Amino acid sequence: YPGRKYSDLTGQFRRWTKEVRFGASLSANLRPFEGMQLDAVLGLDYVLNESEQITPATAYSEVTRRRPIERGMISVGKNTDFNYSANLRATYQRLFAEKHDFSISANTDYYYSEGRLLSVTGHGIGLQEYLAGVNKGLTSADLRPDFSGSNATSAQLGFGLATGYTYDKKLDLFAAYKADASSLLPRDKRWNTAWALGGGLHLEELLPFLRGGSLLTGLGLKASWGLTASLGGITSASAVPIFSYQQSSFYADQYRLIRLSTLYNDRLKPEQLKSVDLGLSVQLAHAHTLDVNLYRRDTEDALIMTDIPASNGFLSMLDNVGSLRNEGVELSASSRLLSGEDWRLSLRAALAYNRSKVLDLYGKTAIYSGDNVYPDYEVGRSYDYVYGLDALGVNPLSGELMFRDRQGAEQSFGKTIVRDDLVGIGYRTPPYTGTFGLTFGYKALELDAQFYYVFGGFKAYSMTYVRGVSDVNKNAIAGQVSRTWFALGDEDRLYPNPRAGTQTFNNLSHYPNTRMISRSDYLRLSMLSLRYRLSSSLLHHLGDVVKYATIALQGSNLFTLTPYKGGSPESGTYDLGVQPVLTLHLNLNF
Repeated sequence: YPGRKYSDLTGQFRRWTKEVRFGASLSANLRPFEGMQLDAVLGLDYVLNESEQITPATAYSEVTRRRPIERGMISVGKNTDFNYSANLRATYQRLFAEKHDFSISANTDYYYSEGRLLSVTGHGIGLQEYLAGVNKGLTSADLRPDFSGSNATSAQLGFGLATGYTYDKKLDLFAAYKADASSLLPRDKRWNTAWALGGGLHLEELLPFLRGGSLLTGLGLKASWGLTASLGGITSASAVPIFSYQQSSFYADQYRLIRLSTLYNDRLKPEQLKSVDLGLSVQLAHAHTLDVNLYRRDTEDALIMTDIPASNGFLSMLDNVGSLRNEGVELSASSRLLSGEDWRLSLRAALAYNRSKVLDLYGKTAIYSGDNVYPDYEVGRSYDYVYGLDALGVNPLSGELMFRDRQGAEQSFGKTIVRDDLVGIGYRTPPYTGTFGLTFGYKALELDAQFYYVFGGFKAYSMTYVRGVSDVNKNAIAGQVSRTWFALGDEDRLYPNPRAGTQTFNNLSHYPNTRMISRSDYLRLSMLSLRYRLSSSLLHHLGDVVKYATIALQGSNLFTLTPYKGGSPESGTYDLGVQPVLTLHLNLNF
């Protein structure tokens, strides 16, 4: 920062925030007669957020850019959120002939939310660092006082009915129905329904040759089928016209008093999620378990932001575009190896696989965003797959970055990219996820560790050329000069000729390629905990004031191992990602 003193780099900005939260709940339980139970819960939550940020009139940016009467900026914001919920449930349960366990329940729930936002920004406060000091005489678009605010309310009402039946601990059946209404939707689309059917078999009790065995102590099958509705990101502004006041000009100092917040779609309706689940559960010797679950989720009337012509005054709009499918399998296992009075050890692991597919786009074969040559959604294909260029490297004769098209021909990154130039690279979201961990205990001491892992995914990282101080926040800096082509004969270079055309660098930043993409697999120690329970004899010596006491030290997200070279394997950027957290727990019961 040439020409600046240390004092020009400090004290240039000040900000404070405050949050006040209040919550309360009330519950009541009543048993009017045997088998009948009434439960009521009321809850409310109020949150107040206030903020203030000031750029002093003495700040370097103000002194060098503003006239004396314009110097100093203040911005004040206030945001309040109020939430209220109520639920009433009636449940009747009865056991007939000591084998038939029947239950039925009905419930109604109500949820109300109100959010208010107010912000004020002004300039010319000088040394009076409060709102009253704002210079109201400033009239230019970037300096005059700016006021904004919003008040949004929403409500949801639901009625539900559920019933269950168990026969002699061998057969389980259930059915549920729910009707919900949301004020976010137009009146004629406000009510939506959900239902579910399911059952399970306890084969270790049902089949005589398995009953009472010491090895196979559990064998169960379960299945469910259901339909639920989801708002999927629908807001009031996306479904009905919402206007806001506007103070900025849109053309030649002309002003509109109000403007449409976003382009609404009065045909919106909730997503319909149809789900099918099949499960198998096995238990051996009351100590080892294995669970397998197969699932399929079909989303109809999927809600997606779609591009629209800019002549509408907006670039995108929420719409029901088609039918999508997610399906996969989930495996989990646990084993209790030691369960003595002093020594305890158990292991656990889980693995899940998921894949996606576009089933229908309601009359279209594909949906594109912007000027992309490859669609975001295409019938019959996964909607989470990455397509890019098969990079060959930098030509040592010309300094051009080259790639191979689908026909095997060499092409320059400087050409206009078409769909046939792109090849499949891999899944953006890792299809495999899982956990594994252990719990080890010795007397009053217990150690618990949990790992989380993903694999099978790919994520791109930027290879944008760093041209000056303003670009040093971009990655691929270390060793960039030595790995850049500058002259005829430079071999094994990663970066192309810095004087290559604009089209080359646009394609580099717009399309992934096999040289700027990496596997996003990672293994994370998500939790490590050490807990100690104080003995009753020690508590007795302390006067028996404390009846039960434990102390624990827990660490979360302690480290992540990954082959990804572009920063965080989750975001694909050089942000800090998930941060380690250390927590000390002390639990005392008197």
